[in-house]
Amino acid sequence: VDTGLEGSGFAEIPISSIVDIPNDQGRLLRISWEQSWFDLYAEGLDITHYGIYRRQDGFKANLESDPSPDKLESWDFLISMPASPGETYHYVAHTLCDSTDAGINHGTGVGLDLGATWKQGPWAMGVAVQNLFHSFEWVLDDMSYRPGDVLFNEDVSESDFDNRPASQAPGALQEAVAELKFKPQISVGAAYDATDDLTLTGDVHKRLGDGIEVGPDLHVGVGMEYRAIPFLPIRLGAAKITDGFQFGGGLSLALGPVYFTFAGALQKGDIDGSLGSFSLSFGGF
Repeated sequence: VDTGLEGSGFAEIPISSIVDIPNDQGRLLRISWEQSWFDLYAEGLDITHYGIYRRQDGFKANLESDPSPDKLESWDFLISMPASPGETYHYVAHTLCDSTDAGINHGTGVGLDLGATWKQGPWAMGVAVQNLFHSFEWVLDDMSYRPGDVLFNEDVSESDFDNRPASQAPGALQEAVAELKFKPQISVGAAYDATDDLTLTGDVHKRLGDGIEVGPDLHVGVGMEYRAIPFLPIRLGAAKITDGFQFGGGLSLALGPVYFTFAGALQKGDIDGSLGSFSLSFGGF
């Protein structure tokens, strides 16, 4: 973190935390730091910005470049954040790689999911248990270990984020990784045909225990499908998830046995994001 004031020990920035953003294979980190002494009390030496840099890695291409003359040797400039009132600053930064050099961590195994559905009159219900049983094991020989060591001393910086084989990781860390498995998840859903044109739905998903996160720990959602035009059904849905909310919608165009489906979703909360999708499917004649 650069204060724009070289050679002053008082300009040192207390970094509170550098935390991984979950569920993205190591692509994002949230950096939090406290304001500089010069951000509080200095007169005539007030800082104007905080510069964030990312160390260059030899095995990945650099994603950013900084044309300005204040770039640090072997570091990529990410952003300059204006100093503003407030004791704590936050920034979500991109990393240069996924969880390993190859992209994702490696593991193998098979699993068993069980489910059942029931329909009576206008009601339809279903229940499923995912990962009821599995034989998943991490392949530690294909994984990497990256310790982090950074030293800032006035205008001089040293760091070591070099990749190492997972076998060189501390024993406690290797054991923790070996214990990180897929946990069972139970899902319950129901649908009610309120009219010939309207179907209402509700669903609950809950992961049973701490484990590999492939989605929110808890999901409670409601939705609807409206078929005022029989060949153009419209769908809307909303859900409360562990760390926020999800909203979605879509429509299908049914041309005989051919179905074109367009959908979009928005997530707000600890992790914000959006996505869109298109699919083509074929039904019965």
